[in-house]
Amino acid sequence: MVSPALSLRDLRVTFRGSSGPVAAVNGVTLDAYPGQVLAVVGESGSGKSATALASIGLLPESATVDGSVLIEGADLNAMSEKRRVALRGSTIAMVFQDALASLNPFRTIGRQISDAYRLHHHVDRATARKRAVEVLGRVGIREPQRRVDDYPHEFSGGMRQRAMIAMAIVNEPAILIADEPTTALDVTVQRQVLDLLTGLTDDLGMALVLITHDLGVVAETADRIAVMYAGRIVESGSVLDIFDRPAHPYTRALLQATPNLEAPGRLAAIPGVPASGTNLPGGCPFHPRCAFAAAVGDACRTQRPPLDPRPGSDQHRAACHYTAERELPHD
Repeated sequence: MVSPALSLRDLRVTFRGSSGPVAAVNGVTLDAYPGQVLAVVGESGSGKSATALASIGLLPESATVDGSVLIEGADLNAMSEKRRVALRGSTIAMVFQDALASLNPFRTIGRQISDAYRLHHHVDRATARKRAVEVLGRVGIREPQRRVDDYPHEFSGGMRQRAMIAMAIVNEPAILIADEPTTALDVTVQRQVLDLLTGLTDDLGMALVLITHDLGVVAETADRIAVMYAGRIVESGSVLDIFDRPAHPYTRALLQATPNLEAPGRLAAIPGVPASGTNLPGGCPFHPRCAFAAAVGDACRTQRPPLDPRPGSDQHRAACHYTAERELPHD
């Protein structure tokens, strides 16, 4: 049986805030496997990015992290900073959502990629530059021998995102985390970037963790999906499980808010506002916004539902009192 490349176990992240602690991640457990795409989906503020940053050890000092982050079996939270630095960029890498802000405007694209390569390999600049040209070509940059000497402002938005991906894969990591990699890109370029990421996952056999707020972008991309709300995973399963048999009202609400060309019409908005990490409601954190909470009664307001397997499935799990022993009604 294949072991996960990345395993999170009861991960909790709390930030120090001016008005008290902010619980950003509340007991997340998930696995990312080699050669597969795991999509982590949820609204802004659901804890997706905090989970990603905790997974690679890039949270600020104001954050307190509990639980374990296992990278190929080694616990990131238990190792020395020197060991973390050695893993970061070689075994696990990250593509950030704002490529322009993540790239150094005063260094060429090639220099930044070759520096990332030299950090983990004892090679000279000429060898590292050759490697930079190679990976730029691999991510679809035309004339990489010439564009390697361009600065970030000379690349379009889509090209900068490709350059960020090139920097992330230059050392062929076992795990790649892509945090909203298609933000601010037009639809055509979004498709190209997603195809590039999934193609690299197949070619390199790495585990890809795709962070997004949009279920629509993962429909043809992900192998498995984890839906987050208020710092918790409220539903997880295969793409078919999530799209064909959603078992959490929040998941269904996200699907109803996704444009569908086969059934055009007004999109359904999710009522209310996302739960705040400074003042989480009791019980199920989604219950103030849930259309089915009234049918359950006090349990939704007082008892936090566990993430349990759905009837007849070991992989499909949901944390919902209403659907614990029944299906959501059809639209």
